Amino acid sequence: MTARGARLYVLVDNRARPGLWQAWGLSILAETASGGLVLFDTGPDGETLCHNAEAMGVAHLLSRLDVVVISHPHRDHYGGLGCVAHHNPGATVVLPPVPAHLVSYVRRLGLVPVVQPRGVAVAPGAWATTPLEAAIGLRERALAVETGSGLPAVLLGCSHPGGDRLVETALRETGAEHAALAIGGLHEPPPAVVDRIAEMAERIAPIHCSGSARDYAARTYPEKYVDAPAGTVLEL
Repeated sequence: MTARGARLYVLVDNRARPGLWQAWGLSILAETASGGLVLFDTGPDGETLCHNAEAMGVAHLLSRLDVVVISHPHRDHYGGLGCVAHHNPGATVVLPPVPAHLVSYVRRLGLVPVVQPRGVAVAPGAWATTPLEAAIGLRERALAVETGSGLPAVLLGCSHPGGDRLVETALRETGAEHAALAIGGLHEPPPAVVDRIAEMAERIAPIHCSGSARDYAARTYPEKYVDAPAGTVLEL
């Protein structure tokens, strides 16, 4: 563990700070405490991702990515890969098991798809968790990011298999007892799921498809809740 901290840039979310575009989707750029640089999901289209990265002053970081990690095969999470291809031709894109057409799409963009069915280290201080199967048939993974506190931040896409299950998997695979932060889409879960995540994480930032879970977390866990629309920068 290094003395430096991690930094998370929320590039795409359903809500956005002034000067940024909002869009139904999610993308978070993560700088780990070990210096890794990972883009977790890309939002629904390249225009939104590129505009918001420029507006936040981090577009240059897209050319230096170690890897892109896609949580699951829904377009609001991989549709912005064209922006990545513009800034970083030949970048590696780590995917959970996905339909063949998505692998072909990544290749057509000039990017390098790597289908990884297990948990794997993807960059210094970054771990892509083992994908979990959801009731709708797809498989989804989270991303664990090393922070300066020694506890990982856990990034969630849509949490189709359950946000609590994804956070639990991230903690088990990284050997951590708690998460510094759980951030991402929770797919409007029942309150019990939010309660379970709050037990495992010091802070919680429900965004994207979290629906009423955002208000529930803010009301029930005000000391843990983090408001994080597009344009948010979190230092951990």
